[in-house]
Amino acid sequence: MRRPSLLIVITVLGLLAQQTQGESSGVTYSKHWINRTRVHVVSIDLNDRTLKITPALAGNAIGRRQSFVGFMARHHPLAQITGSFFSLRTAYPIGDLVIDGKIVFRGPVGSALAIRPDNQAEMLNIPYGWTYSWPGYESAMKGGIRLMQNGQYAVYPRQQGFRDPALFRPATRTAIGLTNGNHLLMVAVNRPIYLSNLAAIMKALGCCDAMALDGGTSTGLACGDDVILMPGRTLTNVLMVIQRPEPPEKPVDEPQTAPDVQAAAMIPEGGGKVTMPGPATAMSSPQHPPTTSAFPVATPQAAKPAPRPPLGDILRHVLRSLLLPFAL
Repeated sequence: MRRPSLLIVITVLGLLAQQTQGESSGVTYSKHWINRTRVHVVSIDLNDRTLKITPALAGNAIGRRQSFVGFMARHHPLAQITGSFFSLRTAYPIGDLVIDGKIVFRGPVGSALAIRPDNQAEMLNIPYGWTYSWPGYESAMKGGIRLMQNGQYAVYPRQQGFRDPALFRPATRTAIGLTNGNHLLMVAVNRPIYLSNLAAIMKALGCCDAMALDGGTSTGLACGDDVILMPGRTLTNVLMVIQRPEPPEKPVDEPQTAPDVQAAAMIPEGGGKVTMPGPATAMSSPQHPPTTSAFPVATPQAAKPAPRPPLGDILRHVLRSLLLPFAL
């Protein structure tokens, strides 16, 4: 009897390890063939309250860029996908970012994924140039192109303020979507397609709401330690799934706080107001919207730089991504 080749053994072990991780963490990876396109999907069960979906910034600061595996080495996510569009000139995102209930950046363009502390997620359309107070949301990432809304196609990038011609040509793409089963899908394709093709893929996957994230050279997706698609450039932000930290233990002599009071304490200030910028204007068709490569934004206050991840961690992720094609 012939002994199985080393490649077959590695493939089987890799698939078993991947399946085990997905079952234990609520995060699973799968491949699909939809409309002649190979589609990579990471599904996150939002009913699992031990998971936390959050944006992450390069170097934990605005205006910096970092490699895809650099994010992984720093945060050790269960899954990770390319984040919102950003300016190549300033490295600023084009939309709001909310991390741990705090607004860390404001940008005028795009739809948003917003998630509450109990993992209830929704997608919001904020008119171009308006601001939103993000009440009660633990995480939010704005700056995506809406693909689906309430189960219907909703691909109107120009009305959202997008003008970069590259967005309207075929390109590799990333997207996120919400299903009726309370799952968040992270989706990536490495074949150049139009935004309308991406919307059709998200509908075929069962999404009721979906939006496209940055793509082209920025296309990236990872599940666990495995890099499925590696971006060709450094990024300013990503969207990741991490294990929710355990709440700190309270001193014995302190009275216990009721659960509803704890939840209320996590809600940031603000009444969910949408504020119009200056005089009233037509919001669906801005006269001079910025492009995705350069636009005026207020200079944010940079966060303190975080320590660089160990070189060994980065090399480990790079080696895993190089070996992954031989195991698939």
